[in-house]
Amino acid sequence: MMIRRIATVCVALLMVVSIVGCVTTGNDTSTFAVPDDAKVKPQSVANGFATFEHEGSTWVFSTASEEVHKFMAGEELAKHVTKMKATSAGIMKLKAPDTETINGYLAAQPRYVTRTIDGYLWVFIEGSDELKTVDGGGELAKHVTRLANVNGKVQTIKAPDTATLKGYLASGGSMGTSGSTAPAPKTTAGGNNNLAIASQLARDAQSGTAPSKTGTHTNVKANTTTASQTNTTQVAAPAKTVTPSAVRSGFVIFEEEAATWVFASNSKELVAHQAGKELAKHSTKLKAAPGGIIKIKAPDQGTIDAYLAAKSGFVTRVIDGYLWVFVEGSAEQKAVDAGNELAKHVTKLTNVGGTVRTIKAPSIEVLNAYNAATPGIAARIVDGYLWVFAPKSETLALVDAGSEPAKHVTKLLNVNGQVRTVRAGDMSVINAYHASKPGFETMVVDGYTWIFKQGAPEFNTVLNGGELAKHVTKMSAVNGSVQTFKAPDADTLAAYMR
Repeated sequence: MMIRRIATVCVALLMVVSIVGCVTTGNDTSTFAVPDDAKVKPQSVANGFATFEHEGSTWVFSTASEEVHKFMAGEELAKHVTKMKATSAGIMKLKAPDTETINGYLAAQPRYVTRTIDGYLWVFIEGSDELKTVDGGGELAKHVTRLANVNGKVQTIKAPDTATLKGYLASGGSMGTSGSTAPAPKTTAGGNNNLAIASQLARDAQSGTAPSKTGTHTNVKANTTTASQTNTTQVAAPAKTVTPSAVRSGFVIFEEEAATWVFASNSKELVAHQAGKELAKHSTKLKAAPGGIIKIKAPDQGTIDAYLAAKSGFVTRVIDGYLWVFVEGSAEQKAVDAGNELAKHVTKLTNVGGTVRTIKAPSIEVLNAYNAATPGIAARIVDGYLWVFAPKSETLALVDAGSEPAKHVTKLLNVNGQVRTVRAGDMSVINAYHASKPGFETMVVDGYTWIFKQGAPEFNTVLNGGELAKHVTKMSAVNGSVQTFKAPDADTLAAYMR
């Protein structure tokens, strides 16, 4: 009888768990219940903390706190704190109920291990099944990719999942980066460590040689000395590299010598420039903007044309004289950047920056969405409806993954001379989109509409998640809606309001 009762209780508990749903924590054997009707769901749960990507910020909660359940239920916290943390990918905005939670979260970050596979830097959590698979010569069924600045070099980083990649970048790279709160890099077999791998990558960029591969990952050669039977790795200092000011829509940007240098993220010239080498040739274009004349430099005219046509959520390339547009991070973009041709595409004559030119895209939906997008507001065509998004937003990632947001707002707007139904996750995005004006770039951040003069370097700073040292704010009625506008300076706002 007792055994039957125990079995009944166990079954009941399993039924409750299956109804509520559980997320198993990364290095913690406890479980964290996520209700099926949660309005906000965590992106990751590990080491006793739950993290949420919400409205452009990373929210952090202790899994044992009352606040995390209120947050998942969509309730607003009575108070919270914010901390800006410099990371390999730019500025990360952390929010939590209190400072202790943020400090505890930063101190509890997992230790990361890197491998160089087929020339790419891969990131894994120490002891993870994915790391064991790769070290055993296997391949992962899926992974994510991102362009990021690691130790002064922009490179493609791969990881088994988004949580691992973002955690690694948030830790400063876990490679001895100044200000990093992550644990020291793990020393791997043979005395090679993460810093040695990154240093070797920087030296390879200068020498123009590809990393040497042994088995499934690169073994970085290091000078070692033996003292009392202890190997000490002597890592050469990384060669001097040029640090970019921003990474934007498939381009890496440098502000140098009163000019804006732009490179396609997949170009050989970018590697040479990063290593401090001078290009054999380059092109220059002067562009008139509200803030004055902008001098743009690039390896060739096609790169400049593609950069000037760049819009949030898309990547542009000039191939054989034609402007191509792709959804950022799409399989089609990766295929073309790797030198492959698409099996099919569409073509359309479009006005780009005042010039009518032929544009090509993988599909008509991509092309139409690109035409509707702006430099600071991304767009997608879903089931015939035009959706607009804040750049790099959770809603955009959700739609690109094939899902539909739980809620949205709708407004009729004149888009390129045609009245269309526009959808967005919230009205602030539609208002910022509607506020777009020639000569200016608009963006929505934390519900506020930011205004920038075309070509202003502050635009790239905010787009990459950074904060300006100063800015101005003004409430004004635009397009029949009273909004709070922000800009880098009063002159920008005054010029926009005229």
